[in-house]
Amino acid sequence: MAHFCYKHPNGQDLEQGDLLERTPSLDLLLNEVHPHYHRTSSYRYFLVLTQSCDLVRRGADSECKSRYISIAGVRPLNLVLKRELDSWRSSVEVVADVAKKVYRQRLVDFLTKLLNNNDTRYFYFHDDPSLGPVEPHVAFLHLSIAIRSRDHYETCLKARKCSLDDTFQAKLGWLVGNLYSRVGTKDWVPNVEDKAAFDRRLGQLADSVAKWMPDKKVDLVVKKYRDTVGPIPSADGIRSEINAAQVETRRERVLKSVKQALQEPTLLGEKVLTPTEIASVERYLASMSQFKAATEG
Repeated sequence: MAHFCYKHPNGQDLEQGDLLERTPSLDLLLNEVHPHYHRTSSYRYFLVLTQSCDLVRRGADSECKSRYISIAGVRPLNLVLKRELDSWRSSVEVVADVAKKVYRQRLVDFLTKLLNNNDTRYFYFHDDPSLGPVEPHVAFLHLSIAIRSRDHYETCLKARKCSLDDTFQAKLGWLVGNLYSRVGTKDWVPNVEDKAAFDRRLGQLADSVAKWMPDKKVDLVVKKYRDTVGPIPSADGIRSEINAAQVETRRERVLKSVKQALQEPTLLGEKVLTPTEIASVERYLASMSQFKAATEG
């Protein structure tokens, strides 16, 4: 069964939301009208942005209303996630392909919007070997080019792989037109899977783009190399440094302060606890669930 956002093409005319494969003929066209798209292999598909009503041909030999067909580049999802993450993390993190854990939830939030097509910059195409792309892809709505319909309509039509369901065509039209209303399309939850399954999907996608490491450890190593004039170590070298970095947790800092306080004679009326007694207090505090909850982080 095809993914819920797709439908089989009508076979007659192009429609807004048609996904075009990068056929040899389309590739020759790109080389002619936009060499950058021709040279960049990550543009694996193209998305028709022109409104369907402007693409209808009134007869076998007639032309459509629109003089030009606008198409946008479609690239793999993993590339989009990397770009989004790179806009947040430091150059040291990029080199080592690691990221602070605090960014993971931000990426999951981005994925939630993206997969439900609520991000105005992109349009998500789920993998569907029976009809759509064989792996998840994303259309860059702001990266579009115009090609002359009179000369290239048939080339685009022959490259069509699938079309969008009518509601998703409407959603795409809203995104492209930057309207101030929301088209009600199906969301993943609860139409496809429950929240737990969707959360697992988001987590797996987020985990596929970076190695998530403790924020404070990453900050410590990033600070070390932020103003360096020498070469930055290799990715493995940076990750090793992050793993080896010694960063006190909030609980450790609190316990250290408690220990220092217990060593002050004035606290207990000139009585000084022995090291064994102080260690017992530390162990007792560390075992308390309330203390663990209050000092987590």
